[in-house]
Order: sequence, then C-alpha cells, then structure tokens
Amino acid sequence: MAQTPEGRVKKKVRSVLDALGAWYYMPAASPYGRRGIPDFVICANGQAFFIETKANKKGRLTGLQALVREEIEMANGGYFLVYDDETLEQAGVAIRRAMDQD
Repeated sequence: MAQTPEGRVKKKVRSVLDALGAWYYMPAASPYGRRGIPDFVICANGQAFFIETKANKKGRLTGLQALVREEIEMANGGYFLVYDDETLEQAGVAIRRAMDQD
C-alpha cells in the first residue's frame, strides 16, 4: 500500500521521537474525541509538546487546528507544525532539550 505524503512526514516524526526515547501518542480521529488535536501528543521530562504534520509547507492549519494551537501555547505547551526535515529538526531540538533538563 502506497504511503501518502503526510504519512511519510509522520513516519519521520515517529523515527525521531523513537530515537529520542520520548513518550508520544497519536490520537485517532473519532466522533467521540476532541476535534483539532494535533497528530502527536508528546511528554518529555514533564513538558508537553504537540506536533501537527502536513505534507508540505503549503499545508495550512484549519481554523480549529489554529485555535487548538493557540490554546496549547497559552497553556505553555510546545507546538510544532512539521512538514519537512528542517521543521522536524526544530521540533526534535526542543524536545531533546527538554529531555536533557534535570
């Protein structure tokens, strides 16, 4: 089965998080869950991070995703929009820093 462009980005994110040893969860879309939740929910050394993936830099957050991003950032959570290796590296650096804090 062919993987979608966004699926390839998600695979790279999982690979980085696994290499870091970060705890993460990928919420499944469901009519019973909260809409707008990012693709990855991560906990690193007691800090919350969230990653929304898009197939490329043209991918935009929906209005609901943008609202959730704002709510997460207001609660001091880390939020990353990942669509390429550079944006993935930025997220990985922040999560790695959190994990290295004692």
